[in-house]
Amino acid sequence: MPRKPDRSSGRSAGDADARWRLLVQNTPEAILVHQDDRILFANDAAADLFRAASPEALIGHPVWALLHPESLDRARERTARVLATGEAMGLAELRYRRLDGSCFLGEGKPARIEEGGRAAVLVIIRDITERRRTERALEASRARLCDFAELASDWFWETDASMRYTWLSENVETLTGVPPRWFYGKTRLDIAGPDVPADVLEEHRRLLEARRPFRDFDIQIRLPGGERWVRSNGKPLFDSEGNFLGYRGTGRDITAAKRAELARRETEQRYRQLVELSPDAIVVHQDGRIIFANRQAAELLDVGGPEKLVGRRVLDLIDEADHPRIRQQSRLLASGDGAGLPVEVRVRRPGGGLLHVETRAALIVDGGRPAILVVARDSSQRRLAEERLRYLAMRDPLTGLANRTLFYDRLERAVAFAKRHGSLVALLLVDLDGFKGVNDLLGHAAGDRLLVMVGERLRAATRECDTVSRLGGDEFAVVLTGLQSAHGAFITAGRILDGLAEPVTIDGHRCRIAGSIGAALAPDHAEDPDALLRAADAALYYAKDTRRGGVCLFDPMMRARAERRREIEAALRCHLANRALEVWYQPVIALEDGTVQGVEALVRWPTGGNGERIPPDVFVGIAEECGLIEPLGELVLRRACEDIRRLIGRLGRDLRIAVNISPQELAGTASADRIAAILTETGLPPGNLELEITERELLRHSREVARTLDRLDAMGVALAIDDFGTGYSSLVYLKRFPVRRLKLDRTFVAGLPEDAEDKAIVRAVMSLAHMLRIPVLAEGVETDLQRRFLHEAGCLEAQGYFWHPPLPFEDLVTVLERKRPENCLRFAFKA
Repeated sequence: MPRKPDRSSGRSAGDADARWRLLVQNTPEAILVHQDDRILFANDAAADLFRAASPEALIGHPVWALLHPESLDRARERTARVLATGEAMGLAELRYRRLDGSCFLGEGKPARIEEGGRAAVLVIIRDITERRRTERALEASRARLCDFAELASDWFWETDASMRYTWLSENVETLTGVPPRWFYGKTRLDIAGPDVPADVLEEHRRLLEARRPFRDFDIQIRLPGGERWVRSNGKPLFDSEGNFLGYRGTGRDITAAKRAELARRETEQRYRQLVELSPDAIVVHQDGRIIFANRQAAELLDVGGPEKLVGRRVLDLIDEADHPRIRQQSRLLASGDGAGLPVEVRVRRPGGGLLHVETRAALIVDGGRPAILVVARDSSQRRLAEERLRYLAMRDPLTGLANRTLFYDRLERAVAFAKRHGSLVALLLVDLDGFKGVNDLLGHAAGDRLLVMVGERLRAATRECDTVSRLGGDEFAVVLTGLQSAHGAFITAGRILDGLAEPVTIDGHRCRIAGSIGAALAPDHAEDPDALLRAADAALYYAKDTRRGGVCLFDPMMRARAERRREIEAALRCHLANRALEVWYQPVIALEDGTVQGVEALVRWPTGGNGERIPPDVFVGIAEECGLIEPLGELVLRRACEDIRRLIGRLGRDLRIAVNISPQELAGTASADRIAAILTETGLPPGNLELEITERELLRHSREVARTLDRLDAMGVALAIDDFGTGYSSLVYLKRFPVRRLKLDRTFVAGLPEDAEDKAIVRAVMSLAHMLRIPVLAEGVETDLQRRFLHEAGCLEAQGYFWHPPLPFEDLVTVLERKRPENCLRFAFKA
């Protein structure tokens, strides 16, 4: 560090050096020594000021790097001058830059010293940032005071001994709009307004006569512009001999304040009325004791009146278990948080018992001290409603059974419990057989009542500890806990099926339904709820496919069957996305002369890499179950319309196209519009399209599709009943729906002409159709004897392998083009 010669006598140079070092290191001002633009020395204060880790961190640092660019030139100039002349420099304000990049305003004073036999510069630096900030604040404060004095809202006045105004300051005109001369010669009482009470004026008159000072005397005065309220302060004046000279004082226009006070009082009155008329209980407490309560608070707490609550401790009214909540609420309010947050507590009533109330609180000031305002409301009914909502959130609203959410929660718990305790859990999935028929024939209201009865029978067949759930539609699930073997599951399943088999009467109709049950056990068949559900679902599918009205316990074969079904579903989705499904066509022949009247479109599975074709009845059934029937039907309908339009163009002959359609495709108001759009886009006239639907499906969905079929009939699209004679015995639909054609099911054709029953059925159908004037088309004709019998019985059209099997479109075109030279697309009848 720099050395300073020791000039004191009687002390060694070492003592002087140590004293100098101690002084430099402990001075609060930053000291730097630099030479050749590099720092040679820095004390602790300099390290702190420039935010260096230590004084050593500054050694060797470029000194000019510590200067802000705007002060750099000035600092260099002062340093050069000190080094050149050695004269002492005064303090200078410069902007410095710390090592972390931040800046400060400093006061620096350089001096030349000797270091190592060469000139160096010692700089003492003081951070004056805060001082300058304080000075600026003081200057601003002084400016404000000057402005306030200039813009003062008070005026000054003097009166003579008779209390008449003799002088007022000029700003009275600015503040009241009335010049000073207007007041001269008048007393304060002369210009008093009508709203000043007489006793107030009399009291002020006596005060003036007693020559006493006064403060904050408020009086209404009449001025040329109207009444104003003025607040005056005054003191009496006496001469040197004690003679009274008059008063001197200040005046202020407080009209706005008076009006505000009046408005506040009115508002306060309104709020007081609101508090009294509020349906909520309102309490104010201070230091833990009630200082105000409204009538509703007294009624809520069942005390005689509000006065009975004043003075009582708040915590004495609240259940001890809820005291922590109240204390937490008070702490939050005191910290500025928590205002308006709902806090539910239980309050004690004198008659006994606890009442749930919801409270909201806010911190207020009462009598100059903090207090807490609490608004409380009886939440008992709300809590009951919330509990009801929680119950409904876990319950099926129709049957009151557990819904899917509660079912899955119970299933998870049951599987976990079985794992821990070595017991079994059985999951029974119950699907109703015959429910849709009841629902469609008797209506949804009857169907709902049937579902309620089913729920009651399921509960009657199970134990209290079991969970009965409605998963949706006519699907139910039962979770059986604490079983030791599968035998217990079969016993319960048997009780369920017996209960379902009992007939029920709805709206005067005696109905019978049955159920199919798929059962799976955990942990035997699955160790987690999802796997157990899949296992029970596979067993249910097997039960429905093989033994309706029975119970199937899961085994791995069923898993393979379910997996196969999932594979077909995935492949079907892929084929639909890629439009890979094929549409084949079978000619429809007139039995009178063998001419081709049209074709039926039949969907076919595309041949895969292994050459496997999935039968239509398999993948169409899956499409109906998994919600793919609409895109499947749209694909077939669109392609059939496109192909028949092309076929008509190539053959030059008008033909109709018959397309099978599911009732699900006809449900909804947009179904007819969708079919019309396809006809428009493909250019096929509506009269060339015939939609086929089975009588069973038509009756099941009659209400949903009737309006759509009427619209399609009005457009010219024909309706044909497919598989006629295999569905319901009721023929009412022939009257209810616009049927244009009946398709006689192949099961009645196969036995012709040998089977007497088939012949009788066919003749009956022909007779009925003839009377109703509905043409009949026979399916599955394979022999000439069948053709002849049908023709003689009055059947007009037929299709089958006797003429041709279904063909791909191009093969169909080839076959029919061979017939075109005959100009009638005629198929010769075989001998």
